[in-house]
Amino acid sequence: MSGKRRGGRGAGPWYGRFPEVLRFTKGAREAFPGLRHHVIAKVGFRATVPLVVPGFGRRIVTILFAKDSPRYPIVNTDGPAASKHRNPDGSLCMWYQWDDEERRWAFEHGFRHLIALSALHLFREAWWRETGEWLGEQAPHGDPKNQGGLADAG
Repeated sequence: MSGKRRGGRGAGPWYGRFPEVLRFTKGAREAFPGLRHHVIAKVGFRATVPLVVPGFGRRIVTILFAKDSPRYPIVNTDGPAASKHRNPDGSLCMWYQWDDEERRWAFEHGFRHLIALSALHLFREAWWRETGEWLGEQAPHGDPKNQGGLADAG
């Protein structure tokens, strides 16, 4: 018998283990009462949360931790999509993936923190659409090895 156990502790991504889901999502439902999350077989962990963007209305945010990348979220939202602060796939660009770790969200920061960052990004994006001013730091997009593809983004 091999040393690997199927379906045992440590098998599969974090969202396949109930205690890990509880630990990761701790405090998020209390802070964001409309939060709903579930595991979708062959897709990953998906959550939806309604967020009020002060002065700009309500948005529904969808967060996906894909099966092939279970610790790195893809954050999407309804509402206006025109923004230089989005990734090519339309997801929110909330950090620069090649930045130092302390400048990016990390899985260990937790779900509540990720949702709060999403709300902040949506406020900044709405403000930018109205004023042309981005509140906060901006980072380049693209692979730093491909300097021709860099542009301002948030």
